[in-house]
Amino acid sequence: FFLAGSIMREIAKEKTIIALDGAANTLATLGIKPNIILGDFDSLNDVSALWGIQNTGDKPYRGSFNVLIVPAKNQQLTDLQKALNFIQNTAHHY
Repeated sequence: FFLAGSIMREIAKEKTIIALDGAANTLATLGIKPNIILGDFDSLNDVSALWGIQNTGDKPYRGSFNVLIVPAKNQQLTDLQKALNFIQNTAHHY
């Protein structure tokens, strides 16, 4: 991790946390709950079940702990581009 876990937990307090794909692994390790997990989920390990991620459909849904799961399977875009598009176009609805 580029920052100590305690620093990341402090920074995350009272913020909207969007985890891009495999970042959900790191957050789980640190005990930080994201508000949104976005991506094609190809980089997730055992945390898929923890967050309630399913490999079906392409519409956002609520996973475990009320985390918004946003499948974004367009391989022409990076996860960061997918997240920026999501924020710009739809995040205010959630």
